[in-house]
Amino acid sequence: MTWFIVSLVFFSCVEIALFFALVLFYKKVKTSENLVANLYKNQHTFLQMLNENSSFEQEFEKSFAQHIEHLRALDRETRKRIERLESLLSHADTFIQSPAVLRETILQGLRQGISKERLAHTTGISIQEVEIIATRYSSDSLH
Repeated sequence: MTWFIVSLVFFSCVEIALFFALVLFYKKVKTSENLVANLYKNQHTFLQMLNENSSFEQEFEKSFAQHIEHLRALDRETRKRIERLESLLSHADTFIQSPAVLRETILQGLRQGISKERLAHTTGISIQEVEIIATRYSSDSLH
């Protein structure tokens, strides 16, 4: 009978040890399940953020492309205006350098009392040329 009691106590201890191992394993499984659930939740949140970032990036690229096209259109318009302004400046330079305009500018300056030296410097001709224009046309236009 002692043998039976010793076996019974031994198997009872083994059962109690197995029960505690089972309880410990259950707690580990629950902890792992919670960890997996947390990881899944974080993964889901991360994927949502990636999708939002992707949509923001697509909107940004679309907006950027629109801005680039707008800038290209502005560049084309600006280049056309530059060409037009260069043409007008060329025409104006030709007009300003015409003898009639030059003569009228000098005579007008003399009427206003501007010195011949300053008129020569401003118009880009020599003082002698200013004096020739002044003496040649002063009798007609200063009166």
